[in-house]
Amino acid sequence: MKRQLIWLIVLMLVFSGLAGCSSSSGERQMATTTAGYSPGAGEDRSETGLPDVTAARKIIRNASLDLEAADVAAAYDALLNWAAERGGYEIRREQRRSDGYITIDAQIKIKPEHLDDLLAYAATLGDVINTKISTEDITDSYYDAKTRLQTMELSLENYYAYLKKAVSIEESLSVQREINQLTAEIESLKGRLKLWDSLLAESVVTLRLRQTDDPVKLKKEIDWSTLSFSDMGYLMKNGLTAVANTLVSVLQWLAIVLVAASPLWIIALVVIMVLRRKKKRAALAKKQTEAAEKPDQEDPKP
Repeated sequence: MKRQLIWLIVLMLVFSGLAGCSSSSGERQMATTTAGYSPGAGEDRSETGLPDVTAARKIIRNASLDLEAADVAAAYDALLNWAAERGGYEIRREQRRSDGYITIDAQIKIKPEHLDDLLAYAATLGDVINTKISTEDITDSYYDAKTRLQTMELSLENYYAYLKKAVSIEESLSVQREINQLTAEIESLKGRLKLWDSLLAESVVTLRLRQTDDPVKLKKEIDWSTLSFSDMGYLMKNGLTAVANTLVSVLQWLAIVLVAASPLWIIALVVIMVLRRKKKRAALAKKQTEAAEKPDQEDPKP
């Protein structure tokens, strides 16, 4: 009896030990699994299509500048040389001359990190009339296109593998259609990314340089608080010149309009002369008729 009781106690201890070991093992496994998990852990952001927050921002920066300078050509050459020393170059230039005054419209490409310095240097060459800097953040679109391109290229490899395993012409043609369509989309994405890379690599500065010595503007600085006789004479001379130029310009344009419209004036004059001649003839015929009728009215009846 004692021996059976001893065996029963031993069996109970063994079962209790096994149960405790399995419970602790399960807890350790759950704890390990829970500790190793975090939201988003093990996920590849390139596969989810989400841009990596640590990736560099993709921002396109361009600028436009209106500048007035006493010597337009010299100011533009200095600005272009400054840009060329930093890897910039000219992509367009249009120069116009009117009445001896020069205007230059141009575009210069330069690295984005030198854009602000270029605008600051331009301000030392003349008077800045207007400055505009435009920025476009394409970060999301850029990385989304990169992710789509990687996915499409992987799919294209799979399609080529399917094409090798095709067992019929119908299957080959179907897979080939998918390959052609996917290839066109891949080339389109590559072209878009290439365009974005070029826009990101260089900033475009649109320039307009005009001459400051306009004849209407004052040629020198004048102290308006104490006008001297020379200043008064200078102002009167400029005012008289401006009025004379305006009057001559009006007379010139009036002469141009009269000469240009001379065919119309000649036609109108001929029409007026014809109408007046017809009117005179009608009046003369009316007088003759009245004169012929008047003697008949004066003859007495027998």
